[in-house]
Amino acid sequence: MHIEYTSGPDLTPPLRSNGQPSGTLAAGTTQTALNLDTDENATCKYDTISSTAFASMSGSFTITGGTAHSTTVAGLFDGGNFDYYVRCEDGSANANPDDFGISFSVSIPDVTPPQISAIAASPGDVTADITWTSHEPATSQVEYGTTPALGTLTTLDSSLTTSHSVTLLDLVASTTYYFQVMSADVNNNQAVEPPVPDTFTTSDLASLLPSQLPPGGLAPADVPMFVTFGSDDNYITSGNYWLVDNFYGTKTNPPGSGNPATYDGMPVGGSFYFIGFTLQDYGQAFRDSAKHA
Repeated sequence: MHIEYTSGPDLTPPLRSNGQPSGTLAAGTTQTALNLDTDENATCKYDTISSTAFASMSGSFTITGGTAHSTTVAGLFDGGNFDYYVRCEDGSANANPDDFGISFSVSIPDVTPPQISAIAASPGDVTADITWTSHEPATSQVEYGTTPALGTLTTLDSSLTTSHSVTLLDLVASTTYYFQVMSADVNNNQAVEPPVPDTFTTSDLASLLPSQLPPGGLAPADVPMFVTFGSDDNYITSGNYWLVDNFYGTKTNPPGSGNPATYDGMPVGGSFYFIGFTLQDYGQAFRDSAKHA
């Protein structure tokens, strides 16, 4: 007995898969590639109207005929939703009777600047720390000056953060400064606050001269030593400097005191202030002050 098997005609249309793109494309996207795969060599077309027969579809894939198919679609816009319907036909003229959908959207651009709050200024004599917060990660910069026109910009800190801190340097003591803070998000949307510049006033240098007792109940051995002396003869301070230099050479904060820094922020080891008063003829008083550290 002889049995012979013969295959019938191919009546199965291509199987479609891996349609791209999907999800949300970045704002500003005006064109993109449509891609899909088939399980056999085929020719693919697309349309923006569903249930369109293969022969009547308006768009043809530019790369097609194999199993990987691709074409570029344009005319996209921000905030739009886009649907494309694909059908394919194999070499035996088996066309898909149904749609294979490729759907995606283009996002709306972020045009909202960061929301700035909790602006604070902590001035010293010649410096000031400016802090603020933002509701989204953003850059940090301050504009400041001695008039509401401002005029001086700090170096831009381009790191994105929600907690901001900028230190202003080389200020003048006992001076009022105006300032505004600025933050820009990843899309370069910038906020400037407050709308009218705020102010702070640096402290008087005299207020930073040494006190008689160490602050905070610290032991004298654990804080800087302070020396005040005067003379009643000629206006010559070289002897004063000699005295402080030699005194500094013999007195230091003892090791192991446990303090990471001295009263005025200098490293533990020694920090001395002196004020020399000298009376010249006619009773005119001169004051010299210096810091030796």
